[in-house]
Amino acid sequence: QVSAIVEASKARVACFKIISDSHLISELAQRFPNARFMWIYRGYADVANSALRKFPHANQAIRLVIRGEPGGGWFQEGISPQTGEILRDFADEQLSDFDLSCLVWWARNRIAVEQNIVLLPNVRLFRYEHLVAEPMIRFAELFGFIGLDHSRRAVEGVHDHSLGRHGRAALDARVEALCEGLQQELDAIALRST
Repeated sequence: QVSAIVEASKARVACFKIISDSHLISELAQRFPNARFMWIYRGYADVANSALRKFPHANQAIRLVIRGEPGGGWFQEGISPQTGEILRDFADEQLSDFDLSCLVWWARNRIAVEQNIVLLPNVRLFRYEHLVAEPMIRFAELFGFIGLDHSRRAVEGVHDHSLGRHGRAALDARVEALCEGLQQELDAIALRST
């Protein structure tokens, strides 16, 4: 189906935002070796704040996963047995919505590490904060990776106003440790892949 959509496109480049299928990245990267895949990750606190504001039921799936119940849809499909085991360890905890949203960030971004996607030649990690803070420099790297020309016009609307805009709620210590650890690991991977 993806091949058919790409072939039918008259555009020079076809772009897909596959958040709900991000757990398929290794499979897709190997199936489409000439394609380029960018894993763009953002700091967990800003992601959690944004999710809570935009999606009132954003934590429904992770609650089911933590309780070991079915019905988590695409989110549950992407959870590895190891990640599921760690999440179920929180079943008896009184977690806030902010805690849960941060765990969603952790579970989805852990896929990049679990699948070791940086070893795939057509996959690169980029940190959102770096892209918006230094758009001329960072987008030049991104555009170079995907084989497009970079220009000032391409990034003239990019800004960093959303970074840390809503502050940060108190976070469960165990959740914070997971997220901080993963964020540092992603940063190290992204740095090595430049």
